Amino acid sequence: MRGECICTNFPHRYPAIDLRWCKATCTDGDASCHVSRLPHAITMKTGLNDGQKHWTEWMSAQEVNTQVRYRNCLRDKQKSTSCLPEFQRKKLSKSFESVDLKFLGCFTSGSIKSSASAYQSDVVFGAVGHRRCREICQNKSFLYAAVTVDKEPVINKSCYCVNSLAQSQPSVSCPGIGLAVYLALTATTNISLEFEGEVKKKGKVLVLARYRSGSSMTQSFFVRNPNSFSWFEPDKLQASHAEGKADWSTLMAVEALFRCNVARMPSFLHNSGFITWATKMIRQRGAYEDNHVTDVLECYQRSPITDCAPYLKEACERSEFIDIKLIRVFDVDFIKEFAERNPDVHIVHLVRDPKSLIAAQARFGTRLSPKALCGQLVRIGRLIRELKERGFSNAHEVFYEELAIDPVKYGKIIYDEMGLEMVEDVKRFLSREEYKEGQAIPKNASQVVVDNPVYHRYKFLEVFQLETILKIDKECKDVYEFWPSHYTDLSTMIRMHRADVVKYSSSHNRVMIQNYFPA
Repeated sequence: MRGECICTNFPHRYPAIDLRWCKATCTDGDASCHVSRLPHAITMKTGLNDGQKHWTEWMSAQEVNTQVRYRNCLRDKQKSTSCLPEFQRKKLSKSFESVDLKFLGCFTSGSIKSSASAYQSDVVFGAVGHRRCREICQNKSFLYAAVTVDKEPVINKSCYCVNSLAQSQPSVSCPGIGLAVYLALTATTNISLEFEGEVKKKGKVLVLARYRSGSSMTQSFFVRNPNSFSWFEPDKLQASHAEGKADWSTLMAVEALFRCNVARMPSFLHNSGFITWATKMIRQRGAYEDNHVTDVLECYQRSPITDCAPYLKEACERSEFIDIKLIRVFDVDFIKEFAERNPDVHIVHLVRDPKSLIAAQARFGTRLSPKALCGQLVRIGRLIRELKERGFSNAHEVFYEELAIDPVKYGKIIYDEMGLEMVEDVKRFLSREEYKEGQAIPKNASQVVVDNPVYHRYKFLEVFQLETILKIDKECKDVYEFWPSHYTDLSTMIRMHRADVVKYSSSHNRVMIQNYFPA
């Protein structure tokens, strides 16, 4: 809430929230709050955060030499709303005698542009482009004229004529990345702002996996959904790395993302380097270039640095599908509480044969011992099974080997289990229909459609010598007991699939297998 910080232990049995998450000042006398040592960041919004008590920050478009702010503009993101704001304006420069009474302020651009199909053009009027844009929109009987603004006058300015501000958010970052919005009609009193509600979500998916377990492939089953908002490993930047705290801070961040609640989003997500990296990675996994995260990235790449929270909120609210992947969260209590608090989020637990998983990790450095890693697998597996038995329809379990061998078939099973539609774009991507026969699979699909999934299943026979494999089997027997129909130790695998085991073994292991496990 603007102007005050609510400091609380939430949830009650966990340590206090990092105060940097509060994107406002704390109240006087709070011994735990040190404003001088924390960033004083206030996210400007209408609605519940502004309420009827506080003004928004000043919004200004340099070319009109006017600043504007307003209050009493309540907004319900669940439905389309109108509000009559109380405006306050002032001149940017004393050299100008009056203020522009038709300048309504600066707003994020994505949803306004996407809803402006009725009229859009480049206005060749340099610094006075906003005037020409207003004339055009007024002549066409539109409510608002929105024009791009930059720090310096430019020749071409895009003009958008709209009757609604869509899911846009008030923003101080009008120059360069936002839109300056003007009233196109003649009246300048009792001005109504029209907003659209948040787009109804067709799916919310959280993929819980492990490092090198096929998590990118699994997330790729969802990133090709049109109008999606995908996040690649927000757990990479945790507010705390202490055991327990890290898991909860990450899940709080994920909860905020799924709810499009920027005010609850921890500070470690507002990191331009992370946004750049995550956007690049999600594109490599098959996401469209126009994924809504791209709008957020554009904000973070601007100079000087500005508050990009409004762009993050708008991108989330105008998306139909949200999917997030985590590879560092394994505390059962936290995951259980997250599932209970967010019944509309589908939690997908990805499981992989520990022998193959550890072999894949060895290429980049194994993070955990086989015993610890397999303990994680079984603990989360038991939780997913418990949730399903209790009737939680949002808990799911998938196996890497099935997805890799037939991504379309098992992808369809996942979607059906979730009650979601597997759209044609996803089917084409998973079935290689986008690539010509005999064509090498490009990098952005190499994690999705594995060239030889059977080879990947047995690759551990090339990476490890036999004695190491037998040690993994000993420490991971709980996995084989918990998922006996999916995973077995090497001796059982040899008995059932001897030809494949021998085929994909290193020459050293072939000899050892003949000695230890004669036909």
